[in-house]
Amino acid sequence: MLKIIELNEVDSTNRYALDNFSVLADFSLIIAKKQTMGRGRRGKSWVSPAGLNLYASFVIKDRNFGGAAASWAASLAALSALRRTAQDISFRLKWPNDVYCRGKKIAGILCETKSNNGNIFAGIVMGIGVNLNMPPEDLVQIDKPATSLLAETGKSIDIRTFAAVLGNELIRYRDTIVINGIKPLYEEWKNENFIIGKNVHVSGDSIDADGTVIDIDGNGALILKSKEEILTLHSGDITLLL
Repeated sequence: MLKIIELNEVDSTNRYALDNFSVLADFSLIIAKKQTMGRGRRGKSWVSPAGLNLYASFVIKDRNFGGAAASWAASLAALSALRRTAQDISFRLKWPNDVYCRGKKIAGILCETKSNNGNIFAGIVMGIGVNLNMPPEDLVQIDKPATSLLAETGKSIDIRTFAAVLGNELIRYRDTIVINGIKPLYEEWKNENFIIGKNVHVSGDSIDADGTVIDIDGNGALILKSKEEILTLHSGDITLLL
């Protein structure tokens, strides 16, 4: 059963969930009005103005649930929650685990594993940030094109209501994996990614290349055809090329 825990301020909801993992109930969703050190992928900061957006972390204490499956489930749950909240707006996934709306980022995912003493895997924390009520004048301060539900719909969103929708979607995707296995989850996640077939630039710690995305394999790796070779990429930042 979903349990929502609301905090006024925290360094990051993921850090809180990891630090308190042993005492938090399974399916706890931590939400905060403000994050002082919000984090995104690859150590990047997540802009977290107070009281405007959803800053959340979901706790799953399932030792068989981790790795790519957690990232796929979290991104699909965020996608579904956005579609349920704004049914007339188009949302899609962008590899590896962002949600985009009309070419701009609206949500991001950061999953982190938790181990017990002895380095035994205990579960996972799914960090999810969704731009809900950030106004356009604040969005332009983000280093890459970003949007919010307020900017797209002109309507303010109740954060706790959205959190409840998201939490129930997370549980639904977790249960789907338990019942049907990981393959249907992978296929849904892959089909929702809009970059397959697109010409892109990929940059990262060990990659800086242009090419065409020809596939996303069963491990979640991007298959990129460049002029010189076919690359298999497990991480990186993607920019669409005109």
